[in-house]
Amino acid sequence: RVPGAWIEHKPVGAVLHTRNVPDGDAAELQRQAREIIAQALPVARVLPGHDVLEFSLKQTDKGQAVERLREHVHADAVFYAGDDRTDEDVFRSLGAQDLGVHVGDGRTAAEYRVADPRALANLLMGMAALRRRYLTLTESL
Repeated sequence: RVPGAWIEHKPVGAVLHTRNVPDGDAAELQRQAREIIAQALPVARVLPGHDVLEFSLKQTDKGQAVERLREHVHADAVFYAGDDRTDEDVFRSLGAQDLGVHVGDGRTAAEYRVADPRALANLLMGMAALRRRYLTLTESL
């Protein structure tokens, strides 16, 4: 056990969270976890992220999951915001009718970017206000 680290269990994998572990210790813990998983489950997919290391036995990604959800709910368009490397699969899968927003710094396939979670909250509030205004106008026609 490493103080500050914890494991999130998922249906077909797990995520090692190291956000609250000192940087040097976190890097070593992630290295050891990769080594253990590679030996025990060589077919596991390893996805590094911001202070996380995700292991999955299912060979899928968030982009594929969003596409399945889009089909299931018959969505004409998707709004997706994310701040991690694993979100890049979604950004790459979005079409012209969709809106992808990367939160924070770094390279991204997202069409748009906001600085931080507070900026994302402001964007969402602005979008909600525009939607209310649109609905009010269309109801009066």
